[in-house]
Amino acid sequence: MRGRLSILFALSFMLVAATAARGQQPFSNFPISGQISAFQINGGYSTSDSFTLTSGATIGQVVFGAWVNKGDSVTGVTWSIGTTAYDTSLGTGVATATSAYDSTNVDGFDVNTVTVTIPSLTLSAGTYYLTLSNATSASGNPVSWDINDATGIDAWNSGYGHVSAGATCFTTIGISGTCASSFQLLNPSAGPTATLTSSLAFPNTPSDTTSAALAATLSNTGSATLNNIVPSITGANPSDFALSTGSNACGSTLAAGSNCAIYLTFTPASAASFTATLSVADSASGSPQTSSLSGTGTAPVASLSSSLSFPSTTVGMTSAAMAATLSNTGNATLNNIVPSITGASPSDFAITTGSNACGSTLAAGSNCSIYVTFTPASAASFTATLSVADSASGSPQTSSLSGTGTTPAPTTWPNGYTYQATFTVAAGKVPSAQTSFPALISGTWSDFATTANGGRITNTCNQTVGNNVTSVPCDLIFTSDAAGSQLLSWEFETYTAATGAVNIWVNAPSLANGTVIYAWYGQASVSTLQTTPSSTWPNYQAVYHMKENPAGTAPQLNDSTGNGNNATMKGTVAAGQQQAGEIDGSINFEGDSYASLANSSTFSFERTDSFSVSGWFKIGSNTIGALISKYPDPTNAGWAFAQLAGTSSPQFALGLFGSGSSNSAFAETTSQASMGVWHYVAATYSGTSTVAGMNIYVDGVNQALTTKENNLATSILNSDAPAINSRVGTVAQESNDVMDELRVSAKGVVLTPAWVTASYNNQSSPATFFTVATGMTNP
Repeated sequence: MRGRLSILFALSFMLVAATAARGQQPFSNFPISGQISAFQINGGYSTSDSFTLTSGATIGQVVFGAWVNKGDSVTGVTWSIGTTAYDTSLGTGVATATSAYDSTNVDGFDVNTVTVTIPSLTLSAGTYYLTLSNATSASGNPVSWDINDATGIDAWNSGYGHVSAGATCFTTIGISGTCASSFQLLNPSAGPTATLTSSLAFPNTPSDTTSAALAATLSNTGSATLNNIVPSITGANPSDFALSTGSNACGSTLAAGSNCAIYLTFTPASAASFTATLSVADSASGSPQTSSLSGTGTAPVASLSSSLSFPSTTVGMTSAAMAATLSNTGNATLNNIVPSITGASPSDFAITTGSNACGSTLAAGSNCSIYVTFTPASAASFTATLSVADSASGSPQTSSLSGTGTTPAPTTWPNGYTYQATFTVAAGKVPSAQTSFPALISGTWSDFATTANGGRITNTCNQTVGNNVTSVPCDLIFTSDAAGSQLLSWEFETYTAATGAVNIWVNAPSLANGTVIYAWYGQASVSTLQTTPSSTWPNYQAVYHMKENPAGTAPQLNDSTGNGNNATMKGTVAAGQQQAGEIDGSINFEGDSYASLANSSTFSFERTDSFSVSGWFKIGSNTIGALISKYPDPTNAGWAFAQLAGTSSPQFALGLFGSGSSNSAFAETTSQASMGVWHYVAATYSGTSTVAGMNIYVDGVNQALTTKENNLATSILNSDAPAINSRVGTVAQESNDVMDELRVSAKGVVLTPAWVTASYNNQSSPATFFTVATGMTNP
């Protein structure tokens, strides 16, 4: 035993130890310090050693060092390659050895350099074992597999002579190492390299219909044939995709430098999105190759307004038409639409026409209206069914129809309405007369219920604000005069037809203690909305009632002014964040959500501009929060209405920033606001570029201010989007507050102390702000 043999890989490998057994001597490729040994591989002895390929390769020859008696030479050897020691599963054979020897040895032994040719064997990346056995020599002497020691003494080399301990033996394909191993893979070649199209996205396909085939390209960019190609479909929805055939379709092999196509089709089982994975097993490294598959099944999905309840209608008179909305929420056209009236009293109802009336088809994502009128034959209750046959599952869609015939109504007022109500401002509620004041009328009056619910509202229609549509009384109007001729502007925030509960904002041209707002209702001929809701808010840039579902269709928060400054919820948003507010609904921002406002330029107030902001706030925690702002983060120019953390509860603040807090006018309320209760807060700025132009009111009272900065000298304009409950540009400074009735004034509007006090008195207690009388008829 003379030395340790050098393993010289053309590809990188790892060195793994094996375990000895009788007649089989596995050994470690790691150098054994101070040891000189060799392992016999003739006469029933065999030895196995490991190597690791980091990528695929084709093995052609193995070279190793062997000790024989001086003058003898190795003539043959049995080789095998497997995945464990002495395993022959990947290849085995008897090879004629070609050997050369180092004639300089004088100790009775020669070191032979033995070359064994292996028929081309392609291996993928991994760890394998080379086993040598049954070696023969020309003179029949023993043959031993040579091993180097750690320092390279007696190191074998494929040329004659020795190599030094530090010599670099790994000289091909960028692999490095030293000469202290057991064999060399001679001139291996790179194996196949497979790539596959990363994804196939099928076009929308009607459910239960097979799409045209799409092709994923399988390419072999390596230098050896790609073998054992087996495509399959796995993943979430494999049954909705199928392998198909086509031009240049892949077989089981693919020549080096070539490509082929794997064809697939998509047959969606329903109107939904489907995904799967094309998996291609092969002989290349990284097998299997994969490609993501996706497609959407299409189908119409029809829904119809569940019911139409007609107001009480005089016998023999035809009601205003009511619309049942037919919606197609699917992703394919709804066809063969045919409406009809069936049920108990079909002759008392009739289909008519109107705006956006349904035809025979309805596009995906659209809706149309089916109009129905009611003509009662007698003073009784009538029911029927609107039935709509169509191509959707569940056809026909149905809507229940109901209405009641009544005897003639009482004598009307000169303006044509049957009933009058008055809302008189109570004493002490308005400090001084205000103009163009949006007053809240809030309460439940049975007269304001529909006639079907025992009330006196005969017709309802839709009021649209942004993307929010509310069913409201058509024949409930407001005037400033007792004759009912000077029509005001109003907006319904809420209306409940069953009880007459309302929240209505009415713009009073002049409002003072004792001012009377007149309401008129009970007019069967009025079937359209008699107001323009946005006209209620002439002094405001944006008004948000915060009544919408924060997780609904964007933009979720609608601007009532008609300026289109709608707000889109961002962050972690859930429907449950819509909560009871000071006035109807509110949004709980929970510290992880905010709203981005449209039309950035609308809110671009300069430091010389005056403006006001206001709203109702229920403080959730003693933390900083940008309540309404157009102030970028990181710090830049802008303005912000905020709350700042106090010693035990927050303070409200208003700031104008030229280039951050060091160039700003910034003040906070000296007193802290209590948490967990509603506060009405208004902040005003008169364009002075100083804190002197600022006022902050809490619950109608002007607060003392503490100046934080008062050195504003440059423009505060920026192009960033404003936000509710966040700094612009990030999600910084989100509060846990619940917010209701947020408003930003028009440029140049500074809310007066009397205006703020009157607003607080009106909104905090609408029941005591007005003295109310309803149900008055014309004498």
